[in-house]
Amino acid sequence: MKNLSRRQFLKSGAAVAAAGLIGSVVPAVKAGAEEPGFDREVDVLIIGGGGTGVAAACEAAEAGAEVLVVEKLGFMGGSTLMSGGMIHAWGTDEQAEFTGTTDDSAELMFQYYKGCGGTYIDDEVCYDMCEGSHDDFLWCKECGINYVTVFGVPDIPGLNEYIRPRIHLPGDETSGTAGIPGLGHFHVDPIWARAQAAGAVCETNTAGKKLLTNENGAVIGAIVEKDGQEIRIKARKGVVLATSGYDHNLEMAKGMSKSQYIALTEPGNIAGSCVGNTGDGIRMGMEVGAGLAGIGGGINVSLNGSIGRDPTSNIGGCTTGISVNKYGQRFVDEWCQYGYYMNAVFNQDDHISWTVTDQAAVDREGGTAMGFTSEDLSADVEAGSVVKADTIEELAEAIGVSAEGLKSTLATWNADCAKGVDTAFGKTQCLNPIEVGPFYAAKTQTYNLGTLGGLKINTDAQVCRFDGTPIEHLYAGGLCSGGWAGLFYPGSGTAVLSTVHWGRKAGRNAAANEAL
Repeated sequence: MKNLSRRQFLKSGAAVAAAGLIGSVVPAVKAGAEEPGFDREVDVLIIGGGGTGVAAACEAAEAGAEVLVVEKLGFMGGSTLMSGGMIHAWGTDEQAEFTGTTDDSAELMFQYYKGCGGTYIDDEVCYDMCEGSHDDFLWCKECGINYVTVFGVPDIPGLNEYIRPRIHLPGDETSGTAGIPGLGHFHVDPIWARAQAAGAVCETNTAGKKLLTNENGAVIGAIVEKDGQEIRIKARKGVVLATSGYDHNLEMAKGMSKSQYIALTEPGNIAGSCVGNTGDGIRMGMEVGAGLAGIGGGINVSLNGSIGRDPTSNIGGCTTGISVNKYGQRFVDEWCQYGYYMNAVFNQDDHISWTVTDQAAVDREGGTAMGFTSEDLSADVEAGSVVKADTIEELAEAIGVSAEGLKSTLATWNADCAKGVDTAFGKTQCLNPIEVGPFYAAKTQTYNLGTLGGLKINTDAQVCRFDGTPIEHLYAGGLCSGGWAGLFYPGSGTAVLSTVHWGRKAGRNAAANEAL
């Protein structure tokens, strides 16, 4: 895996994901209006068939509710299916077995998430998810999910005391332990199979359009669209919004998330989440008075800029290089958690970041080890994804950064390397000088896996107004909800945890309601 190029690594998920689609689609439920004004009637209606939807369906159906899931695409699973299927959890047997870690706790995990999220975090909501992650993990195992390894994230300044290896990767004897995108079928398929066994059914190619409320503002159902026809569905006990974020909605991104808008509009960046994620649930919730929480962030991984760092936290290793902004200045410890790194990139003027290295590093470590396609970077230079120059001054001019700034930065870096101490940011890996021409640079771009922040929820997964009062019979979870993460992603497995934790609560609590 170490010699897999960054673009090959990220794109490899498509074929693997496709393998999990075939068994995920179920026959359409039969239509039949059971109340005047409605075409169908069920206990719990779940809009969205990704990770949150399948978890909600499982809990609601096992609680005895009649459950219908509507999914706008032709298959179940959404972005969770396309992901690595990893889940963040503390205090598991696997954590102890694979890493020897026995001192983890809900409080440590919460302090880590809180540190990552800052003021964007709803403390009660975030703590509830962290505390529940242990039980959620055990529930996933009960569903038949097997976990083959556990790992952690690299450094985050000020938070290292709270970091533990909490990322649990699912798989089997054929999957290995690399965390390739597309292994999400190991997570989605067992949960959906359990939900179906309990009686949950699904309509694919069916999109949620509008929530329906009664005179008291309680949600009593929804209008969905299938084959160009609107269908009114009554939900006696509740509606669960499980439509993920607004990843591919350009107008929502423009108004709500700088990093998402960049991912969608600037050449070279990739928005790699499920194309069905267009903010439908967030929009529908807002139309009936829902508030928002944690809005503005995104799940961003560095693309074509992995010189000097391990961009994914679980493959490869540190390589020699530094990241500089348009002034030629370093702005971050390059050997750090990828969400933190990318957040630092987006905070630079004009969000410009270039990773810089030299020929000595290429000879020593190889271009493919740095995340590119060729060992000597010749193919990448020819393709334009890497810039090559004989001198630092020529390199600076070619990439449009301050030559004086870059020369000063490299002088400090090389002096620090000679002493073995990074005086600027405390980097502890790959303290090798950059002084042997020719020199190389690659622009840091994002491989975006979705938005962070969504509908405001409470610890019961109820959708709430801005004042915190719940909207009766309306629930949400996963990336359709917010408050449990901030502007940058705490690490692999966080999103899947949010689908399991809030999906389970939403389904269970909706099923427990008195019918309207």
